[in-house]
Amino acid sequence: MKRSLRSWCIGVGSVILVLAVHEGEGSGNNAVSRVVARVGDEVITTVELDQIYKPIARQIEENTGPEERAEQLAKAREAALKQLIDRKLLLLEANRMGVQLPEIEIEKQLDKIRGQYATEEDFRNFLEQQHMTEEELRKTIHDDLKVKVMFQDKVMRRVTVLPSEVHEYYQLHASEFVQPGQVHMYQILIKKRPDPLRARKRAEQVLAELKGGANFQQLARLRSEDPKREKGGDWGLVSEGFFGEEMAAVEKAAFALEPGQFSDIIETRYGYHIVYIDRKRPGRVLTEVEAYDEIYARLFQEKLAKVYDDYMQYLRDKTYVEVVEGSEGSGKEGGQRVRILTSDFDLP
Repeated sequence: MKRSLRSWCIGVGSVILVLAVHEGEGSGNNAVSRVVARVGDEVITTVELDQIYKPIARQIEENTGPEERAEQLAKAREAALKQLIDRKLLLLEANRMGVQLPEIEIEKQLDKIRGQYATEEDFRNFLEQQHMTEEELRKTIHDDLKVKVMFQDKVMRRVTVLPSEVHEYYQLHASEFVQPGQVHMYQILIKKRPDPLRARKRAEQVLAELKGGANFQQLARLRSEDPKREKGGDWGLVSEGFFGEEMAAVEKAAFALEPGQFSDIIETRYGYHIVYIDRKRPGRVLTEVEAYDEIYARLFQEKLAKVYDDYMQYLRDKTYVEVVEGSEGSGKEGGQRVRILTSDFDLP
């Protein structure tokens, strides 16, 4: 299954517009616009590509090491270009089929974008930063909506998942739908800082009060330094593995309790913990009814990816698509051109 297909489908056709609105970045006065691809009679420029690619590239540069950075940047740029090519193909097909849109739909989308700005002046400043007129923005919205119409008509409506398919999937993959054990946990935390010895004594005092019959939630509100103190230390339903290694001792103590019991003092680097549970659910395999929605979503996405790939291949087969290699960031030189005949990399 192509993991990122669903998110692209939801916003299909709105890629450039959405990035422009949320990133608030223009192409820059000194940006040099060069052609990186041709789709039929349409071209894709470096400016269009960078509007999608650059925000992703910044995240990669911030979150990856030098060894993997170059490869991830190249893949991100390729994926961004693929996204733009697919959009152009869908738009060309919409125009060929004479898709018409009511003007009111365009105005509604324009009003949504305008509504993201406090004043009309702020909206105008946004347009200026994007080097775009309101009419050009309206044209972008118009094209976006056309692409969405095509996607809904040629892809989404052709995907069907039958109840029998969900049943068969569950029978073959029931072990994938395991719900881990859970406890409804409350916690009192006494932090070690600034004086660990004094903190330990305070924790022992709290434990003595609990043993004397004090209400756990009331004590949590009064004594705890836990983030959930205002809620009586209530962490809600906690699944096995929720806390990770640093809090493994606390989790182990919680799952060892029976409903209505509280623990002894548990020491971690954060401080001294006392936990209480009032409910306990053992781990189990979800029933088919419980797993139905998740299975349906999985099967839908798998089928959607296949239908989408088939339809985009159909559009490629009748449209000349040319990628200009040697553009900035491609890692290739010489300005050679290749024709894309197949979809050989994933959707971004």
